[in-house]
Amino acid sequence: LMRLVADGHRWDLVHAHEWNAVQVARMARDALRIPMVGTMHLCITRLADLAAGDGGTPAEADLYLRQMEGHLVTNPEALILCSQAYVRQVRETFLTDRPVDLVLNGIDLDEWNPAAGDGARARFTHGLERPVILFVGRIAEMKGIVPLLDAVEKVDLGCTVVLAGEVNANSEEEKESWPVTQRIRSLEACYPWRLRCVGFRHGQ
Repeated sequence: LMRLVADGHRWDLVHAHEWNAVQVARMARDALRIPMVGTMHLCITRLADLAAGDGGTPAEADLYLRQMEGHLVTNPEALILCSQAYVRQVRETFLTDRPVDLVLNGIDLDEWNPAAGDGARARFTHGLERPVILFVGRIAEMKGIVPLLDAVEKVDLGCTVVLAGEVNANSEEEKESWPVTQRIRSLEACYPWRLRCVGFRHGQ
């Protein structure tokens, strides 16, 4: 960042997308004297899952993430949240009534709707004969994937659930060792007509 500044680059603002960018964004804001915008997705509801990496404990992860999310709430000139539930949680957790810009997550309905593509061709490409229920997103417990897999296992709706997305992992081995990945592989083997995982897709 400092090399870019030394080369004459300038910016109008810096955006910290989530708690793990807030320290760098603060340094950039202070060094360049530009406004800082933060977007927050609140990790504080799932801290016990995030302690492993450095031999830390859930309590240490809880403290660290609360501090970082606290900075993300209090430091930016503007704070963006993506749901009313997050607004309430920020108010309750950090005891603040600071202004918040609500920008809801969404999709482009011109591209993502039943009439936007050739469903028959897509089913043929992936060897699917039944109607498709499409899940698009990161394969993570917080995205509701576990109840979806429970339903696939218990009920045959006459459709194939297609998962378009990937597990966040540093390696293929790490991804495959994750319990949810193993469950997906097991369900694909047992019920290939009910579940298909096609991985990450971009513009397809």
